[in-house]
Amino acid sequence: MLTFTDTAGFITKVYGGPKRDLAASVLFAIPFVREGLSLLGCVDASKPTAEYNLRKGRSLLIFVGGEKEQLMTRRHEHKVVVKSRQGFVRLALEHGVDLVPMYVFGENDCYHLSTFLQGPREWLVKNFRIGLPIAWGPLYFLCPFWPLRQKLVVEIGKPIKVQKTENPTPEQVDELHSAFIKELQRLFDRTKAGNGYPDAKLEIF
Repeated sequence: MLTFTDTAGFITKVYGGPKRDLAASVLFAIPFVREGLSLLGCVDASKPTAEYNLRKGRSLLIFVGGEKEQLMTRRHEHKVVVKSRQGFVRLALEHGVDLVPMYVFGENDCYHLSTFLQGPREWLVKNFRIGLPIAWGPLYFLCPFWPLRQKLVVEIGKPIKVQKTENPTPEQVDELHSAFIKELQRLFDRTKAGNGYPDAKLEIF
């Protein structure tokens, strides 16, 4: 979160235009968390909010896999949830904004992750869009948020040009969605060896 909200000074090095990061709606119902997210430039991940910011000429950073992908995360594995997510593609078509795939190497290896109460946690995601990952670092209870590794590498793919289409057909959405997935796969395959994962396989759900 700190990387993409530019607290770490990363995003402005590659994109200096106006942008907003979409964050789970439930987070904006929690006092202090809501204020902190707002200070970082995050906005509610609802469709009306996304459309409002696109109309204002801002780019959006979207974590497509959301809570479901959080609970699927395992160390040394590379999984993304995107096959069943087409809303961001439809938004791009309706507002004529390019799609830029990104992948972060090292993120999945930052923490130990538990499958404790996996079923109930998945039920919460499905019914209430609340993700509760259980994770800890090398210091366990002394400082659970201290990561196992310090380095994250964000790889940015080739922008996919999008023609504005006010009422895109399902076929147009499917075509752009497929192009995005293919470009994401190419990005992963092209950069994985250089980031220390030569034998890694990207699993796309």
